[in-house]
Amino acid sequence: MIDEDLEKVIIGEDYFLEHFGVAGMKWGQRRAQNRALNRASRQRDREKQFKEVTKARQNIKSGKNKAEFKKAKSQFKQDKVNLGSREARKILNKAKEKRVAEISKSNEAKNRKEAALMLAAVGGLALIRVGLQSRVAGG
Repeated sequence: MIDEDLEKVIIGEDYFLEHFGVAGMKWGQRRAQNRALNRASRQRDREKQFKEVTKARQNIKSGKNKAEFKKAKSQFKQDKVNLGSREARKILNKAKEKRVAEISKSNEAKNRKEAALMLAAVGGLALIRVGLQSRVAGG
């Protein structure tokens, strides 16, 4: 009797194959759950970073960034009369935030090589500082 029940369970009609994956996806292959895990998206992100930093540095070098902020400051005086000081201050602050964001973007590393050089420079400066402090303290 136990053998018959066991046989019904093993060979029963309730046998079916289940798959808890993504429809149409090959078995045994993982889908990148995060863009950072995908090699192509990482490459696109690096290229985008390179372009943004290059553009920010060009704007700073050409003086475009400074000129835009200067223009916003002169516009502030007119907006203060026309829109009121509160709204004019909001507009000026947006221009200031844009300028600061572009300056900070220009200070970022364009690629891994530049990041490594920046890190080495900071490390070298720290070593020089320690050397000078020990020299002053000792001598």
